Amino acid sequence: MAFVPVPNTAQFEIVYSWDGQIVENVLHYRILSGPITETALQDWTETLAAFVKDTLLPLAADTLTLLRVVAKAIDVLDGIFYVATTGLPAVGGGGSAALPNSVTAAYSWRTGLAGRSFRGRSFIPGLQEGQVTANALTPAAVTAYTNAWEQLRTVGGSEGWEMVVVSTVSGGVPRAEGIATPVTSSFFADNTVDSQRRRLPGRGA
Repeated sequence: MAFVPVPNTAQFEIVYSWDGQIVENVLHYRILSGPITETALQDWTETLAAFVKDTLLPLAADTLTLLRVVAKAIDVLDGIFYVATTGLPAVGGGGSAALPNSVTAAYSWRTGLAGRSFRGRSFIPGLQEGQVTANALTPAAVTAYTNAWEQLRTVGGSEGWEMVVVSTVSGGVPRAEGIATPVTSSFFADNTVDSQRRRLPGRGA
């Protein structure tokens, strides 16, 4: 698909190694005072990387390693690019044995608008045996992950960034210009764990 620009917006890839497999979470943030500058992108990427290391990673199995956060402005085709690696790699906090890479849970990002163009989700890596009972996250795990991941929605405010859901396609047709809609809430739609087979060692990228 041809590149679709999204004004004042950047993509952030949180890159982990998990039992030899590269896994990622991809998030989007829009700068509030645009346009995006090199300094602004670098500063926010370093802040985001530090937040993931200090707040999200302690909840994960010690087989999960945070490698880097890769940022790219998507307002133009060859946008500003930056990779944050300060204090990395870093491993998860552990606490109990890791579940298989394919076991995950879907965390929802909502904008208050209906339709697939206005909602997103992230799949949590590094779940541990003590965080799941049968086929569901434990209440304690739901609370801990919600408290941590919800902060991703607001932590950018002090840096002048807001989390957004990006849409570059409508009705199967690329938009002339992508739209970025602010995320207004986040939650687990249900407590049932999910499966991502491409995260198994040797299956994905």
